[in-house]
Amino acid sequence: MSNSRVKISIQQLRPGMFVEKTYTDQGILLFSSNSLIANFHEIEVLRRQGVSVLEINARKGLIPPGVTVEPELEEPEHDFTLYTEQLREINEVRKGTINAVKIMMSAAKEDKFFTFTPLMNNLHKLISVITSVPDIALGLCQIKSSSDYLYSHSVNVSVMMMGLAHMLGYSKKMILDAGMAGLLHDIGAIKIPENILRKESRRTNFEMELYRKHPAFGLEIIKNYKTEFPERILETILSHHERINGGGFPNRLKGEMIDELALLCAVTDTFDRLTTSGIGRKACLPQEALALIFQGSDEEYPRQLVEYFTKLLGVYPVGSLVKLESGEMGIVVKINRDKLLYPQVLIVTDVNGSRLEKPQYRDLSSFTRDNYRELWKITASLDPRSYNIQPSDIILRYVA
Repeated sequence: MSNSRVKISIQQLRPGMFVEKTYTDQGILLFSSNSLIANFHEIEVLRRQGVSVLEINARKGLIPPGVTVEPELEEPEHDFTLYTEQLREINEVRKGTINAVKIMMSAAKEDKFFTFTPLMNNLHKLISVITSVPDIALGLCQIKSSSDYLYSHSVNVSVMMMGLAHMLGYSKKMILDAGMAGLLHDIGAIKIPENILRKESRRTNFEMELYRKHPAFGLEIIKNYKTEFPERILETILSHHERINGGGFPNRLKGEMIDELALLCAVTDTFDRLTTSGIGRKACLPQEALALIFQGSDEEYPRQLVEYFTKLLGVYPVGSLVKLESGEMGIVVKINRDKLLYPQVLIVTDVNGSRLEKPQYRDLSSFTRDNYRELWKITASLDPRSYNIQPSDIILRYVA
């Protein structure tokens, strides 16, 4: 459809549509070109003035069922190009780190010698990413791999721990320690049989008892390599399943007995596990996982730490599928810290819910330029599985 103007009846007119110049029978101008119909009262005014047919701009706002046209919205090419360049660069760092973790854990599993140098080199790259463009790195944490689960999980936890440490104002050395603790926290899991570690049904008491030994196994592995790590990293490996109410394992520590880095790991480890398909359950949406963790604040995790973690991920975490007032759907790719309700998204459907051939990059906080404040408002977080949308696949499309 080449012409953006479409004639519709007054019965088809809805709030959210943009009308062209509309006159009464006496030639009195009621609405100027590209006027937004804000509410049903304005439609009733038109009806009372005898307007039965009028034109709308089909490329702006809502359109009636049966009219298919992709809206020609301003797309910030510079922002989009920068985003894709950063995405590719950070994904390469992420893949390199996952590979380094895989090599390390494979060697440890076979009791072979390995060096921590590749991990440290990748950590220095990750810390640069986290302190400059954290949202892209956090977004890539939503990419799950069943075949490399343990390795990608370790990197995801490391990235989130460094992001949280940075937000808490830790020194660069402490952020680096947080990153290394995240990479090593589950190394003891290599001693757990795969059929128990990734079991889809509920574990037996014996299996659960064995699983709960993986923190101690991890500490033993690291100590056997006689590498000098700060005590806080060793504490994190041993205590990342401890909870402040004493309900964790392996030592049922309480409150201040648990090292602060271990608590950072506890929160981030739980979030990544909840957002990954696990034992007898499907993966939670990011906002669902945050809600579950928040329910455990003051009981399992310090409330202030959970609040900072929520602030790090945002009201709509990167990777979330959201619906706009216009009817469009988008995937959150970056958080606007000063306007948390208006993140940057990849629009993946038009106003009628039809998939776009090419997603459109849009900063929802730029609505003032286009008078789209209401239309670009997020009205709901959606389950991508209900719409056959895989956010990580769409994001990775721009990495190739």
